[in-house]
Amino acid sequence: MGHEKLVEALEAETTETAKNIIETATKRADDLIQNAAADAEKLKQHKLSAFALEIERENTAKRNGLVSSLKGNLNALKFSLMEQTFAEVFLELKNLPEEKYRAALTKLFDRLLHHIAVYETGTLYADSKTGEALKEYSVSKKVELQKTEPASDIHSGFLFVSKDEAIKAESSFGSVLETIKPKLLIELKELLFGEL
Repeated sequence: MGHEKLVEALEAETTETAKNIIETATKRADDLIQNAAADAEKLKQHKLSAFALEIERENTAKRNGLVSSLKGNLNALKFSLMEQTFAEVFLELKNLPEEKYRAALTKLFDRLLHHIAVYETGTLYADSKTGEALKEYSVSKKVELQKTEPASDIHSGFLFVSKDEAIKAESSFGSVLETIKPKLLIELKELLFGEL
């Protein structure tokens, strides 16, 4: 019977050792599974973060493109509005009451005569309306005005062309507006949009 007790003791010890090995292996397997699951979650979060970052970059690029486009459209609209304002100013100048219109034309006429006084020969052109308004005044200055067709380049003012056509000088509402336009654009931009 001694032998049987020894076999039972060995079986009990073997069973206990096998049980410990199984428990240890099970614990290690569970740890490996948990670590693998944690690593998989980290990888998933990393991929999601990278994907979210890429989406954010794309959205930022699209937003920046849209903002740039909108700024361009807004600037074009602002410029168009300012150009329209200048066109309206020009029309208001052309449609001044008769006395004010004549006074303004007289100043333009005298200004041009002052600048071209050094030239002995040439022709002074005016559109029909301007020519009629200053007919008597031009005679008093001993200058003959040649009337041009409305389709010509000169409107509400005068154009001097030297006999050899080397010199052309304009004094019109349009030329005066073009001369002061850069300064007026700054003032108009501030007035209309609060910007410099």
